[in-house]
Amino acid sequence: MTLKLNHLHLKIKDPEKTATFYVDTRGAKIVSQNPNGGYRLDLHGLSLNVTKFLENQKREQKYGMEHIAIDGCAWSSGSSLKRPPSSARRCRGG
Repeated sequence: MTLKLNHLHLKIKDPEKTATFYVDTRGAKIVSQNPNGGYRLDLHGLSLNVTKFLENQKREQKYGMEHIAIDGCAWSSGSSLKRPPSSARRCRGG
């Protein structure tokens, strides 16, 4: 199975201040800013999503590292894992 780090998601009280910190002190680049005030940063190849609490999110939210997204391709003809439909393109390298 091949694994690849997709992104790291941080929930922060002040996304702008955090984005500025990573840009000014760690050399990150701002890739985009979303309408909710969050940022997507490129930290030397590591994608960081920096957001505040999302009002429409129903599950409990806590400040800090919200999740690490990892892409994996374990689906082969002999695998017992069921392939999510959206993963097919990524697993072929596309």
